[in-house]
Amino acid sequence: MEKATSVRQIPFKILYQAFIVFFIVATALFLLYFLNYTPLSWALGWLLGSLIGSMNYLFIIFQANRLALGVQHKIKSGASPMYMVSRLGLFALGLLASIFIRVNDIEIFNIFTIFLAYLVISAIIFLTGANFNTIKSKP
Repeated sequence: MEKATSVRQIPFKILYQAFIVFFIVATALFLLYFLNYTPLSWALGWLLGSLIGSMNYLFIIFQANRLALGVQHKIKSGASPMYMVSRLGLFALGLLASIFIRVNDIEIFNIFTIFLAYLVISAIIFLTGANFNTIKSKP
């Protein structure tokens, strides 16, 4: 029988799995760069996208905890729209970095690898999120 996982541990298990994927792909991209198969912007774009995607996911966890505290203590929170706009701002930051940060017309961050790295946590949630055997956390 599979050991049950606490609901509070699931976000960190997903983040751990995402870091494994981020590390493997970053290592492969840097290896391909050093073998002269890919430009460095692919690896740097992947690292930037991984960082922003992870920050966004941690911000979602923070936002969910703040909303749960508000419901539990019957506090109205007007900050929810601010949280969503700031998460959108993180994604826009990666897009703007890929567009405007250039050295001698050479791109530093590849826009496609940034967006692929954004999707890793979503894919891990989709692939493994339904497979966790959860128990309800105690209040």
